[in-house]
Amino acid sequence: TVNKNVTQSLGASLRRNATLRILHMGYCDINDESTMALAQMLEVNESLTELSLPWNNIGNKGAKNLAESLKKNKALISLVLSGNSITNKGGHSFNLAFGPGANQTLLDLELDGNEVTEQVLTKIQKNLIKNANKKKPTASDLMQM
Repeated sequence: TVNKNVTQSLGASLRRNATLRILHMGYCDINDESTMALAQMLEVNESLTELSLPWNNIGNKGAKNLAESLKKNKALISLVLSGNSITNKGGHSFNLAFGPGANQTLLDLELDGNEVTEQVLTKIQKNLIKNANKKKPTASDLMQM
């Protein structure tokens, strides 16, 4: 179990980290409150390209925290939130993260095992496709981050 203090320490460390590219934290009992530290880290971290948080206790508030951070994040390509407690309300938060001046790097958002309807998932998919059709980061781009 990863409690709030652990995620705060981890979030603070990753704000300064320039080398970690992939972070998997499945089955860690991360909840909505704990996502705040991860979201604050995502706002400034320029190296993390994949964040995997499956099978935790993340609900709509946690989804909103992470979605808000994506508006500023310019590096994350994949976010895995499978098997959490996210509903359409949380799914809709991710749609708000896309748009002019907002996230243009996220290409994969996994929400299977949540209570998000096909209608909301389809809208998210359309936004991800828009990002994919923009300039994709090359391996060279990722190495320079």
